[in-house]
Amino acid sequence: MSKYYYHGVKRGLVLDKALEIFQKGGIKCMPGVRKIGFNGLDHVSVCMKEPVEEYGNHSNNAFYNYVQNSICFIILDTIETIKPEIIENADKWNRFELVGYMNSKPGFRFSDMFDEWQVYKEIPLSAIIGIGIPLEELDTILTKTSGNGAEKIKKLITCALESGLDIVDSSDPNFVEKYESEKEVVLLAPTKLLSAVDQNE
Repeated sequence: MSKYYYHGVKRGLVLDKALEIFQKGGIKCMPGVRKIGFNGLDHVSVCMKEPVEEYGNHSNNAFYNYVQNSICFIILDTIETIKPEIIENADKWNRFELVGYMNSKPGFRFSDMFDEWQVYKEIPLSAIIGIGIPLEELDTILTKTSGNGAEKIKKLITCALESGLDIVDSSDPNFVEKYESEKEVVLLAPTKLLSAVDQNE
């Protein structure tokens, strides 16, 4: 299991969402969202990367769906988290049975992703120590970005540097292990990252 938590930004306008985290001073719940997952409207989802062999034993996971190859934030393990009860193959449950089961356990938190944890309300910027930017996905991110995507990525890099965050390449399949065990080796130099952005404009 990783020693830090990870929060991925994958759906929708990811650069705008990532920049908003800096603007708001942390990762906060979004009460206006339409699609509600197991975390609901008042909890933020994070995950820890589990041993690779564990991922074949579960029906769904957070790390490979939201963190790997995505813009993500690296978070200290000192934050207060809740480990939800895992419901395997939740997508195959009858919805009424699923809701009934969850209602039968008031006060419990639930998830269909075995490596997920939940945080009540928000994660302050002070608890975030790094950001992952997937170099191999830059072209796709720019294509799906409204406005000037390259400028937004550069602004994101600037925000990260001003906040003292480490920057890693989240498209590296072993970026978690490398970052957590040999931190100084895998940090992305700002000039290399900006060069990659320019090449993908």
